[in-house]
Amino acid sequence: MFKLKIFLKASTKKLKKLSMLKNRSLNAFILFLTKERNKHFDTIRKHLIVFIAQVKTMSITNDLFINLINDLFINSVEYLNSKSLKRLNIRAKGRSDIIKKRNSYLIITIMKKKEPHYTILGKKNYLNSSYGKKN
Repeated sequence: MFKLKIFLKASTKKLKKLSMLKNRSLNAFILFLTKERNKHFDTIRKHLIVFIAQVKTMSITNDLFINLINDLFINSVEYLNSKSLKRLNIRAKGRSDIIKKRNSYLIITIMKKKEPHYTILGKKNYLNSSYGKKN
């Protein structure tokens, strides 16, 4: 399991579109980020490409790397509020407005797909069991 924590100068409202991409493959997630025309999504895509490059340097062979990248998927996407910067907008007649520039953290959890584990349950042999027998 890998967790990427990315700092973005954007509010969490702008990042809510990413929550619908949960449980998708990593390649599909990057493809979505490239199709969307958003500067915040571009920074997320760049962080994911750096992550893939680090995985490639850690893998021993190229076949192992390709299998690993195909098995990775986005487990969860969380966005947390960070400190907001307050700016003053000076108006006429001595008034002022406060502008809040919101920041957020994006936490992406990447996991490897697990093969479904099936167990074969055997039938209980009721004829040979000692349950219900009188001695």
